Parts: sequence; C-alpha cells; structure tokens
Amino acid sequence: MKINVKRLMETSGISCFKISPDAHGGYDHSEARAAFVTDATLEAARAEAERHGEGSDPHSPDVRYGDVLVSWQNEGGAWCGTHARAGQDAGIHIALADGERSSILPFTGSSMFMAHDRLTGILASRRRLDEGQSRILEGIRGVFDVIMGASLRGRFPDALTGQVFATHIAGATTRLSLGVTYEEFARHAKIAMIRARIAAENPDHPEAATRIEPLGTILDRVLGKDISPIVRQGTGAAIDEALLRRIARNNPALGDGVIGSLTRTPISSVSARALSLEDMKLLSRAMSRSRLSGDWVEAAGARMNALTDDLLAGMEAQVEIYNIGRRDILVLKDTMSEQSGGVYLYSWPQTDRRPFSDHGGIRLYHLSPEEVPPAREVERLRRALDELDYGPTEGGKDEIEKILA
Repeated sequence: MKINVKRLMETSGISCFKISPDAHGGYDHSEARAAFVTDATLEAARAEAERHGEGSDPHSPDVRYGDVLVSWQNEGGAWCGTHARAGQDAGIHIALADGERSSILPFTGSSMFMAHDRLTGILASRRRLDEGQSRILEGIRGVFDVIMGASLRGRFPDALTGQVFATHIAGATTRLSLGVTYEEFARHAKIAMIRARIAAENPDHPEAATRIEPLGTILDRVLGKDISPIVRQGTGAAIDEALLRRIARNNPALGDGVIGSLTRTPISSVSARALSLEDMKLLSRAMSRSRLSGDWVEAAGARMNALTDDLLAGMEAQVEIYNIGRRDILVLKDTMSEQSGGVYLYSWPQTDRRPFSDHGGIRLYHLSPEEVPPAREVERLRRALDELDYGPTEGGKDEIEKILA
C-alpha cells in the first residue's frame, strides 16, 4: 500500500542512528529518522495528511504492516532512504543510557525481542521512557500484534514470529532462555497450534495433539516385550504405580518441586512405572534419539539433586527426560538404584508440559533442540488441517497465547 511518508515521519518518527557503508570501505554513522508501519502509525499519518488536505504519496514505497522506513543524510549531505520489510534488519539503533553507562540498542530485525525486553525492563523498574523509546516500544508492540493475528499464514518470517511468541513468556524481571533459535521456536509453536486445531476438529485424527500413547504401551513396544506394571526391587518390595504416586504426593519436593515444575498433570493422574536397571539400560539405548537436552532438563536435575542430598548427604541423582509418542517420560535414578535394583519413571502427555520454569533468575522455556521439526513438517500438518476443511488457518491471538502458556 502507498502511504504519506512525510506525515508518517512527522507523527511517528523515531530519532536514531543509521549505520551504512561509506566510500572508503568503512561505515557512516548518521543521524536518522525511522518509523514502523502499524495500525496506529498509519492512522496518525493519515489523520495528519488529511489535516493538510493531502493523501498518500504515489511515489512512496509499497509498504506492508510490520515494515520499517528510514531516512537519513549521508556524509555528503544528500538525503537517503531505506525500506526494510518486516523482520529485516534496518541497520538502525539508539543510544540507551543505563545509569552512568550508555549502550547501543538496535531495534529492528533479529533485535526486536531484545529491544522489547530492555524497554519493558525499564518500565518494570519504575523508570520512564523518553519519547523515542516509547515510540520504539509502541512500534514493536504494534508489529507484534499484527503477527499474532496472522502467524500461520506464512506471511512473516519465522525468525520474527518466534520473537513475537517469546514476548508472551518472557518475565519482566527474568532473562529468557529459549534453548533454540527464534525460527525454531516459532516452528514448534505453529505445529503445536495446528495439532490442537486438528484435535478440536477430529480427536481421533492421527495428527491430533490428543493422540497420546499410554506409558505401558510405549514401554512394551520399545522393549519388544510385555513389561509388568509391578516390579520387585532388590529389597523384595513391590513397586507399582499407586506406590510411586504416593511417594511423589507425600514428598512435596519431588511431587511439586520436580514433577510439578514440568507438568500440569496432577500427581493422581501422572503415569508411573518402576523398571529394573537391566530394562532401563535397554530402554535408554532404544530411546536415545528421543532423549531431550537443554538448560531446562539440567535445572530439573539440579532440583532432584537438591532433594536427594537433603534426604542423604552425598547421594547423587540422575535425571533423564524423553519424549516419545507425544508423551514426556521423566526417569529418576540415584546412587541407591544400584542397590535397590530399579529406577522410577513418571510420565504425562506432552500437551500437559509446563511451558517454562524460573531457575536462578532465568526463565527457562521447556523445549529442546531434539523436538524442533523440519520446516516441511509445518506445511505437511497445514495440509492435513486443510483437508479437514477447518477454515482459515491464521492464528488468533487468544489461541496462540493458550499454546504458549
């Protein structure tokens, strides 16, 4: 669409700096003006243009929501301009003062989430933003709102969509660790949303998020034999699901602190099994490609180690998390397992996994690199959804927020 660039810059322009190559192989650092293309900025520009009896400029670039326009004077004094599409780096930044120090804050392209995080952090600390900072934050939020309403159309790059999704789980006073790239994060969230839509249309569809294998079925299939739901450990004690649930329920550090930090499933509904060490070794080898990694898995291990050390000084725990059959499986072992002859498994549907946990001042998103599907998987699932005649495949804001939180 064509717009009145002059009025856009007057009403929503941001004073910033533009970095661009010079004629000598270096870089120019020029004062510039920039503006985001959003509902709010376009409305303000149109109102100002109408006030002056003007319309759109037929010579303006053909812009779309989410784009950024920049104008600046080069070292020769000539006016220059650039048009960055949504998600592209426009090569601009502001100087952000933090106490006695000043840092550079880029706010386009891959830096939009970081800029949003820094500026909302200033507000959270009860400090005020200046006009330029406010316009940057409003602009980023305007772009993100557009993307939230069209995240499944493929209109915006996944690297930008991932930043948008990240703002909905980031804490105002905590740093966010996704464990994957923004692009991978967006892809994972899109697939979760498509599977949820398929489940809403047809719960029995093989791609539905609700199609989850029971734990016992997974163990029997992976190990190639029937696994008894009751295991007798070296002490002669019979360990079954009811006892394992009771152990977790009676020990809040385990039930709430470890298991409860990973799943919304109540302990009374968590699947649980004991396995012999021999079967667990076979299972670990068979499911090696389904084993998850990342800071969130290590944090779960740290919480488990704190629990075992409280029970018996020097005792060490080992935590493994697997995902198979759209089910999370938490494996708990400790230094007593060799003596008792067994390990404990707790499991729940992947759809019940808590999206994040806070650990050491960092918000850890519960997603591992091993779970990120290839880009073609999004298209395959979108086709499966289209075959159900679900309707428009753009994502609604409430729907996406439900998936992320």
